[in-house]
Amino acid sequence: MKHLFQRLHKKGLVLKNTKMIKGAHAGCIYRVTAESEYGRQYSFVYKEFAEGRENEIEIMEMASHYISPFSKMNDIWSDSPPAILMEDLGWPVKTTFSKESLPEKELTVKRIVERLAELHTLDTSHIDKRFPIHRITTESLEWCSDQLTKLYSQMKWVDTQWIKDIKNAYERLGLIDYIAECPLVFTHGDPHLENIFYHGEQMWFIDWEWAAMSSPLRDFTIMLQDLYDPYLIDYADTYYTEQLRKNNFALDMESYQQDFYHFYIDHTTMMIAWEVEKYFQGLHSEEEIQKILLFKAGEISRAAYNLMERNLKKD
Repeated sequence: MKHLFQRLHKKGLVLKNTKMIKGAHAGCIYRVTAESEYGRQYSFVYKEFAEGRENEIEIMEMASHYISPFSKMNDIWSDSPPAILMEDLGWPVKTTFSKESLPEKELTVKRIVERLAELHTLDTSHIDKRFPIHRITTESLEWCSDQLTKLYSQMKWVDTQWIKDIKNAYERLGLIDYIAECPLVFTHGDPHLENIFYHGEQMWFIDWEWAAMSSPLRDFTIMLQDLYDPYLIDYADTYYTEQLRKNNFALDMESYQQDFYHFYIDHTTMMIAWEVEKYFQGLHSEEEIQKILLFKAGEISRAAYNLMERNLKKD
């Protein structure tokens, strides 16, 4: 922790304690306590990036003006080892969400959606021209297909029709290189409940490495991946459109629905692959992964059917 000690020292702080935060991270993350010369105590999270995963620093340097109202970033170091220092926000929303009552979940969803709508209605007319633009590719489809094939070799309850249905959805609905119909906005790129914290009566986001200009439905459909209740998904959807209108977003519902279904199918496909990976890593039981896959595969089928129905009515 020599680098952290030196970096805090330059800020007039003395390192008191560190504890590694375990998990699947893009580097090493530590919970840190420090003290000023006047005895004031500080709690931080310090993240040193793994080689090749320091994209978040480039994003921060390009777009700190847009990110700072939604992040508790304290400092950034682009020299080796690249790292960031954040205020300690406690524990992510995901740690308690599944245990909450339905009214509590509704309130949590509303708070997240309100912040996403604020982010998605920022004025980005002067954003750095190097800032990336996100589009759907074959990446999630290929990863999901590989993961389900591996899982099938171990678990014969895996339905091989799932892979066929997902591939069919991508092909028939034109997901690959789909061009968003909604106006492009600043998106976080990974707002899973693990990356969202409730602190000081406000929702805050961490892990901005995938931030890019895209449809607002990019973020929204990622956030939905942690909701395993059709009622909550519909509840969030209704409230999100209300918040976009409240923030004066130019909302065309046909464009919204097209973006919603395209991004929702792609992100649900991605999550199937990721949840299978967590099973391979021993983070899910067989019962848990089976339940997850049944729900996610059903959601892809439902979304694909709804989108095809909408497109047929248009024609």
